[in-house]
Amino acid sequence: MEWWLHLLGTTLQIRHITSGKYLAVINCKDICIVPRSHGDLEEMVFCLQPSKADTVCWDSEQDHGMGSADIKYGDSTAFIQHVSTSLWLSHMVVENLQIRSGKPTERKAMMHPEGHMDDGFSVARARGEEAKSAGIIRKSTSLFLHFISALDSLQERDESKRKLWDNFALDSVENCLEDLIEYFLEAEEESDHEEQQKMAKALRNRQDLFKEEVCDCL
Repeated sequence: MEWWLHLLGTTLQIRHITSGKYLAVINCKDICIVPRSHGDLEEMVFCLQPSKADTVCWDSEQDHGMGSADIKYGDSTAFIQHVSTSLWLSHMVVENLQIRSGKPTERKAMMHPEGHMDDGFSVARARGEEAKSAGIIRKSTSLFLHFISALDSLQERDESKRKLWDNFALDSVENCLEDLIEYFLEAEEESDHEEQQKMAKALRNRQDLFKEEVCDCL
């Protein structure tokens, strides 16, 4: 999953680029993602720290977050701290048996007073290509989920519930699929080799992001 950082001075909010929801800490310890309209600002405010050393709690008078020269885009590993609770964004291994079976280790996000040494995150500037892909994914996911709900309504005995299918614009799915086919077209052979390489890499990134974010939720 990929996230955007919305800077609020020296603090920030963390937004999932495809769902548009925000990372939040509720009940002073539980991490979740919530729509912006449903979350409390205090629950959704974090800061970036260059290290966990000598950082006991948040002090607004100190120089924290992206304003610090110690944290640079693409060059630094930063730790994410929740401002109001001073907890660190960390992880836990869901099932240790996966390591023995050769499967990738599954990790679950959590908030922790100390965390782990490998809790660092790489911070990079968002690219226009990712922003465009995120918009397409949000639109496609919403449309496909509505389409599935409309199909499910056909199994209902109650005629009133079947109106969901009657009111659904089926041509919107067709138009969406046509747009996706065009968006995932391979590079034209007329382009020079270097340009083809760039376009091929961008295409793979779009495909991977779409597969990760859309296919998993359908």
